[in-house]
Amino acid sequence: MTSLLDGPFQQVERRAGLVLGTTLSTHRGQARLVCLLDSHPGWVYKEYHDVRQQAADTQLDRLIAFPARLTAAEQTILQTGTSWPASRVVADRRTVGVIMPLAPDSFTTAVRLPSGPQSMLLPIDLLAQSDVALQRRAIPAQSTVDRVLACLSLVTTAELLERHGIVYLDWSYANAFWSPRSRAVYVIDVDGSSFGPRKLIECPGWEDPLVPMGSTGGNAVDRYRVALMVGRCLTTVRPAADVPAALTRLASTEPRLRDVCRRVASALGATVPGGRPPIAELAEALRTAAAALGVVGLAPAPPPPTGNGAGHNVTEWKSLADRRVPRQRTPEPQPAPEPVPVFEPEPEPLPVGQPEPWTRSVPVPTAEPGLSSGAVAALVVLGIVLAFILLAVIF
Repeated sequence: MTSLLDGPFQQVERRAGLVLGTTLSTHRGQARLVCLLDSHPGWVYKEYHDVRQQAADTQLDRLIAFPARLTAAEQTILQTGTSWPASRVVADRRTVGVIMPLAPDSFTTAVRLPSGPQSMLLPIDLLAQSDVALQRRAIPAQSTVDRVLACLSLVTTAELLERHGIVYLDWSYANAFWSPRSRAVYVIDVDGSSFGPRKLIECPGWEDPLVPMGSTGGNAVDRYRVALMVGRCLTTVRPAADVPAALTRLASTEPRLRDVCRRVASALGATVPGGRPPIAELAEALRTAAAALGVVGLAPAPPPPTGNGAGHNVTEWKSLADRRVPRQRTPEPQPAPEPVPVFEPEPEPLPVGQPEPWTRSVPVPTAEPGLSSGAVAALVVLGIVLAFILLAVIF
């Protein structure tokens, strides 16, 4: 199996460079066409019905770059448990489709159909049916251990998505394949996932009673739908309203599954979306149950991510082409803080239409009006003459 990190594709590929092969499906969900890639065996091309918006392209690019952020153990979960998108396909400068890996050969099973024997990918829908229905198709009856391990495979993938804030929402019988031999589950159509809540996807038979259609769904909806799928696969009871009672019966007949049944029932019976337990708790309960049933060699749960914790959105990402390791730099000495400048108050704004100060002409000041020097001299002479006349009169 080719690693998602070492695949033959660039993050964005041109539609004209692909050689399409056998058509697998048409007009299913958001896909106009799903076909094999003759130019790249082991990969499929999915072409969308309509032109995607730029926001959807950004989400898809982030999903494509996501595996590079994971630990080796998380990458293994993602690669073996999902058809994770590997490249966005463009034509005429717009997104038209996506390239994803083909389900591994281990998920192809020989079954008996009314038309005769056939090898096919089994939808997980079959695991939610009785042993009688399975044997009618030449599929072996499933023991409690078989069902627990298949559910653990599904929940391990769901837990990985939730811990990194990825919302899938599309949990249904049609979007997961199941292998009776490996007791593993393979999730498809994950290219529509988002980092954080998105518009609720209509899945008949998987309606969330607390989140109506037309609203935004987040990880709480994933918790409900994953729990419902686990409950159906463990009990083989399909009507959602009947699953809680079936879980009660299963817990009474198989005490080693009591904690699993309790957590599934808690997610299904919560009165508010936030009251549903994290998927990680269901995954741990399934691991404990499997060990109690005698299963050995189970892979431990991956350690919690650093930086962006479980339930948080991934806010930083790099493309697959940019995986350079940043160089370690010696911290440079920081300069002393500069004194805080004191700003003078700004001048009052000028009235509308008045020119700015640097464009106005400044008038030259003029002297106050007064007497000339000749007039002053005449007044002095007149004063002397009057003084002599006054003396003459007196004497």
